[in-house]
Amino acid sequence: MIDSDMKISRRVVRELCYRMVEKNCGFQIRSQVISFTLIDVCTGLGLKVAGEKVDLEKESSESQLKSLFGSNRIIITMIYEELIKSVNDCIVVDFCKLYILLGLSEFLLPNTKGIVCSELFILVDNLDELCKYNWDGTVYEYLVRSLCEAASSILNETISSYVYIVGCTYLLQVIFIVSSKVKYLLVNNCCVVDVLL
Repeated sequence: MIDSDMKISRRVVRELCYRMVEKNCGFQIRSQVISFTLIDVCTGLGLKVAGEKVDLEKESSESQLKSLFGSNRIIITMIYEELIKSVNDCIVVDFCKLYILLGLSEFLLPNTKGIVCSELFILVDNLDELCKYNWDGTVYEYLVRSLCEAASSILNETISSYVYIVGCTYLLQVIFIVSSKVKYLLVNNCCVVDVLL
């Protein structure tokens, strides 16, 4: 279990948000914009790019998987508890569904409160249908929307010293890894933070 939120240096996150170029969906680093695209998500995660869009805002009806919890508001720690509790007693398919739900909720589509998106329960209920969705697009849009909101807040100075970014923040590293200029700088023992600042 991930005991705490993934934290990137506040200074680095603020700098990324400050340097975000929303219309190009990238980051202004010196004289160039390092783009952040669906291809970066595909490279970083290897998920499917094509398929049906996942609507994370949609409130779902009842789900077989959700009924395991006996609550309408499910948080990630509840999934861990259910996995541990049912490791020997659970039907294998339900255990797999819980594990997939955990991966989606904690790694690909996490939020600051650890609440599991209700639409994910319906999607995971039908394992055979999971492959028909555009997971790359969903992960990408979720993270970019959060980055844009944070960037807007920073530029308008409407937030205090904390910037929260939801989504698969690990993908922010992909931006730097796939950029040949940054690769060169990293090979020469320069720190990414030095490049940003």
